[in-house]
Amino acid sequence: MVVKLSLNSQLREEKKSKPSLMRREGYVPAILYGPKTKNIKLKIKSLPLEKTYKKSGESTLIDLQVGEEKTIKVIIKDIQKNIINDKIEHVDFFEVDMNKKIEVEIPLEFIGEAPAVKELGGTFMKNLESIQVKCLPGDLIESIEVDTSSLKTYEDDINVRDLGIPDNFEIITQSTAQVANVLAPRIVEEETDIKEEVAAGGEEEAGTEKTDDQAKDENKKESKNEKKK
Repeated sequence: MVVKLSLNSQLREEKKSKPSLMRREGYVPAILYGPKTKNIKLKIKSLPLEKTYKKSGESTLIDLQVGEEKTIKVIIKDIQKNIINDKIEHVDFFEVDMNKKIEVEIPLEFIGEAPAVKELGGTFMKNLESIQVKCLPGDLIESIEVDTSSLKTYEDDINVRDLGIPDNFEIITQSTAQVANVLAPRIVEEETDIKEEVAAGGEEEAGTEKTDDQAKDENKKESKNEKKK
């Protein structure tokens, strides 16, 4: 499903364009660029931007209103987040040409329940979170659904070529790349056992070292006793 999103932005004033000042006023500094657009410095209200990004990610077309000028079709090319509170601190917008294909990462949305998990007790393995595609901006979608109900046994898996991606998408990710599968419980247990064995081996070595030290102490005591005799 194609999601229609929009954002309002304002041109940054040179004298009041310090990022720290803008953030205190509730804005996020941004930049707009593209093949036909030189770098344009902008600022955007933080709350609407956060809400839009949660819906769009970096794979959905956005109508960006620049000041009082015309609306521009963009995608979010890059964001920077605060490492403490995870809020957006800066955003890059890329102006797209609606007649030229672009490369984007489309998130994968996993739906359904794998019978190999529900009925056999296996562990679901998600091996890819997104795939890279090339398409026209007007064809961009929010996500690609992955139906996990086809995973009926531990031998079953889902590859990129199984996703049923529309013909208007050129898939860049390798078609044989594994998207998801289910591991048998014994495999998970074996991995756990190996870790436990390694940990136990370390403890045994430590115990051996202690025993050797004790033996040395005992030998010293015996030597002293012999000298006394």
